[in-house]
Amino acid sequence: MTHRILIADDEPLYLRTTGDLLRRAGYECICVPDADTAIEKLHREQFDLVLSDLNMPGNVKAEHQYLIKLLKQHTGNVTEAARQAGMSRQGLHKLLKTQDLSAADFR
Repeated sequence: MTHRILIADDEPLYLRTTGDLLRRAGYECICVPDADTAIEKLHREQFDLVLSDLNMPGNVKAEHQYLIKLLKQHTGNVTEAARQAGMSRQGLHKLLKTQDLSAADFR
């Protein structure tokens, strides 16, 4: 099974070289130039990893969409969603709180 990576970056050189490097290592890479396209891809497709430019416009929105998708997949299980996202359970709870959400919203 080939692992799928979504790479989102508004810098074309980084996007192309990172995608090429990871493809040579055997990964399937989908490269997108902005957060809105990344959000669309996250809604329609499954990825094992998301690499994103932290300073890219719209990135916070993309991160929130990704975490919401994980919570839906895990029916509100914050521990599993946080593990898959590579973040702490407390960090995910804090993020939910800033959005006025709770794990119960995804059950």
